[in-house]
Amino acid sequence: MRRRVKLPTIFSVDDVSQLLETAHRAADDNSVSLFKRASLARRSALLETL
Repeated sequence: MRRRVKLPTIFSVDDVSQLLETAHRAADDNSVSLFKRASLARRSALLETL
C-alpha cells in the first residue's frame, strides 16, 4: 500500500494560488458531468474559505 505524501501545515501564497486555480479550472471543465462539476465547485469554495 502506498503512503500518502503529507501536506505541509503552512502553505505559501503561491501554493494557495495554485490550489485555487486548479480547483477553479476543474470546476469549469465542461467535459465532466454536472454533479462532478458541482462537487469541484464546492471544493473550490471550501479552499477559498480556508
